[in-house]
Amino acid sequence: MAPDKGIQIQAQTGQGCPDICPAVYMPVCGEAKIDGEAVKCEFGNGCMMGVSSCRHDINWGEVPLEKCLRPSNSCSRFL
Repeated sequence: MAPDKGIQIQAQTGQGCPDICPAVYMPVCGEAKIDGEAVKCEFGNGCMMGVSSCRHDINWGEVPLEKCLRPSNSCSRFL
């Protein structure tokens, strides 16, 4: 099996952002550089991180969940 290289969620701006995600709680931690600041936010699942990526034009990278024990103060803007 190949080593896990993490998951990258690429921003997809425009009218096509999904509105609904599965109601499955499988938390993920996303990290991105926003306005020069490293931001770490916890999302309920990967779909929710993808919606945030799309709606806010942010390229979130999935990092170990432990990195989100202290999420960034600005997370509420992106959830």
